[in-house]
Amino acid sequence: MAVASSFGNAISILASTAWLPFSAMSATQLLVQNLLFHISLSTLPWDTVDEDYLEAPQPWRIWDILRYIVLIGLITSIIDFATFFLNWFYYGLRSGTDPIVTKTFQSNWFLQGILSQTLMVHILRTGKIPFVRSHCSRSVYLSTILISVVGVLTVYIHPIVNALEMVGPKGMFDLILLGLLAGFVVVLQLSKMPYIKLFRRWL
Repeated sequence: MAVASSFGNAISILASTAWLPFSAMSATQLLVQNLLFHISLSTLPWDTVDEDYLEAPQPWRIWDILRYIVLIGLITSIIDFATFFLNWFYYGLRSGTDPIVTKTFQSNWFLQGILSQTLMVHILRTGKIPFVRSHCSRSVYLSTILISVVGVLTVYIHPIVNALEMVGPKGMFDLILLGLLAGFVVVLQLSKMPYIKLFRRWL
């Protein structure tokens, strides 16, 4: 999950450097986001694994891992680009000389990134429908919820906002982000179906 997410971030950052007149996210913001995401992953060793997955040994194959990384990385980039387009076209965050524009753009992507990553944990941990046909352990629920809350508070608590050079979301971004995240969940879940049908297993 971590490598797939990093691969998606790398695609998004490389594309943004060729397009935007400023950094889509500062190095410090990116490191903080990755740290929070990795903390949310730290409880996976105590997760509840689907019973049918344990019926037979599951071998690790390098090509399975590479396919998984490419698929998930590309899908995570989709919501990144959707956020970029929203910032650029809807909110008009285009100026490379206005620091408020840069901070707002970076804050919006930071918030979208941490929330989509924690949601991704629940979707990718199982080949089934999460929250409905497969439930994670209490520790995974708690860690992802905690990190989501911390990620949201990061763009609202002034000392942290000032330290990371961000600003709070504006212009109904929170509500629009909920729609983006819902679309991300649907696309990511639907992508598992042809993957499992084609390769007859989920990593």
